[in-house]
Amino acid sequence: MKKQTEKKWQFFIGKPVHWLIIAFLVPLGFAAGQSVLHVTHFVIWASLSFTTTSVLIIFLWLSSHEDELLTRDPLPDEEDVKLREYAD
Repeated sequence: MKKQTEKKWQFFIGKPVHWLIIAFLVPLGFAAGQSVLHVTHFVIWASLSFTTTSVLIIFLWLSSHEDELLTRDPLPDEEDVKLREYAD
């Protein structure tokens, strides 16, 4: 049963809390856009946008470990990239 659960959630890379945050923020951003907040109250909108983005980046950075899979494909090592540049 555990294998099936792991396979099911492999579609979403990352932690479930990260996806929940995105699912919460997308409707808020949509509502702000529909109410033309970025036009009527630009300074408030810009402040909220920059603050929210900064807090989320810090949260994601602190809650992710170095060995966790963040992309579907493995990231190449720096030395491998340098070797390929010289080969071309």
